[in-house]
Amino acid sequence: MSQLLAIVIPTYRSRFIAKTLDALLTQSSHEFNLYIGDDHSPDDIESIVNPYAEKLKIEYKRFPENVGQKSLTKHWERCIKMAQEEHWIWLLPDDDVPNSECVATFLNAINTKEVLAKVFRFQTVHINVDDEVIFQPVLCPTKESNVDFILKKMRYERNSSVAEYIFDKAEYYKVERFTDIPMGWCSDDMMWIKLSQQHDIETLPAGVVQLRQSDVNISSNNRKHYEVKLNAKYTFLQRLFQDRAFMKKVEATYSIERFKKEVTTHLFNEFKGYSKRFLNSDIFSYAKRNDELIGGGFLKNIYRLLRYQIKK
Repeated sequence: MSQLLAIVIPTYRSRFIAKTLDALLTQSSHEFNLYIGDDHSPDDIESIVNPYAEKLKIEYKRFPENVGQKSLTKHWERCIKMAQEEHWIWLLPDDDVPNSECVATFLNAINTKEVLAKVFRFQTVHINVDDEVIFQPVLCPTKESNVDFILKKMRYERNSSVAEYIFDKAEYYKVERFTDIPMGWCSDDMMWIKLSQQHDIETLPAGVVQLRQSDVNISSNNRKHYEVKLNAKYTFLQRLFQDRAFMKKVEATYSIERFKKEVTTHLFNEFKGYSKRFLNSDIFSYAKRNDELIGGGFLKNIYRLLRYQIKK
């Protein structure tokens, strides 16, 4: 099973996985190994996977315990451990759909030049449950530093999903793997930041991944997830500020103060986007969190939150 690329599918629900497997079956290059990790699903994933094993090199494993409900990143990690001697990992969710040129485009990119980048990405579109395109994100540049990447993300000028990235397996193990954040929210962004500290994220010249938007994935605008997503965003930003290598790069290429202003604006845009209302009981908690994150003092952050609430 010697190949350069391992496509790893962490799966739990069976609703769309056949479409993902169909997309892999129609790849113009089959030079990859496929690993499917079943998170102890209530669905019969194996019966869907088995027919594809006749044409694709598949290793399927049903895990004895569901861990994705508690930690999505831990399920990602145990699925990645299924990979063997491959050099590159493509962590592909069980509902997203790569077009037929994705694998060939990636292999051509790493075989025709000296590879410095540790993370590559595809362009994307968003589709609904009926496979209709519902959103076309702004195209990513050919190369992008991790500082520019996160600034674009905070300004809502860059979309990003785990499905569009292929990363160096050896480097992944060097950077302490994925940050365990609730629902895996921003955990992948933290990984791309770490992997592109020395070399930029490279966008592949062809190949598009269709990202599925449905009522069963965490990217959906489900109100019950809003508070969890806000808490995850704070965890992500705190880890970002604690990353000395990244912040040193921010200081050298941008500035710490300007970066803090970007974070402040982003947080209040998140509050607005989630229609966050601060009660007497939690306004002090958020003021403390903001002070620890962006500074300014506890009282100033209470004032910021009150002003936001009044304007809202």
